[in-house]
Amino acid sequence: MDSIDTRVSRLLGVRYPIVQAPMGWIARAQLASAVSNAGGLGIIETSSGELDVVKDEIRKMRDLTDKPFGVNIAQLFVRDPAEVVDFVAEHGVGFVTTSAGDPSVLTARLHDAGITVFHVVPSLRAAQKALAEDLTRRVHGASELATVLRATEALFGGGDADGERDAR
Repeated sequence: MDSIDTRVSRLLGVRYPIVQAPMGWIARAQLASAVSNAGGLGIIETSSGELDVVKDEIRKMRDLTDKPFGVNIAQLFVRDPAEVVDFVAEHGVGFVTTSAGDPSVLTARLHDAGITVFHVVPSLRAAQKALAEDLTRRVHGASELATVLRATEALFGGGDADGERDAR
């Protein structure tokens, strides 16, 4: 298969509309570069709170892939989220997922740096809040979002979500 053409794949510059989960301590350069090289979007995590290590992983990505990749900023686990925003912007990262915190804290700053932002949400209520604040048009979360957010682009992962049911 050459590629799957969707709004998400075009927006992210990837062959397939697949975004790797930013799993703490696992979503490092080795995994993220493999996902990006395979045509999806690899993500480097920050939820481990090990920012020096995470910064090194972001630098390693440049040696491992020339494909797009992103960084997750888990606000609850990062002492200075603004420092991470500055670092990813300086290193040409074009995509960030924010999570574990109020999306309004970083979204404007990320957008000002020219970075595409998806806010990761754990529930329908959190998705509705993000949409009501018009901070991002793209959310990720539980499968029940498919019905409510039919007119909104959404990415689903984990839990009991599956593409066949969410497409209905």
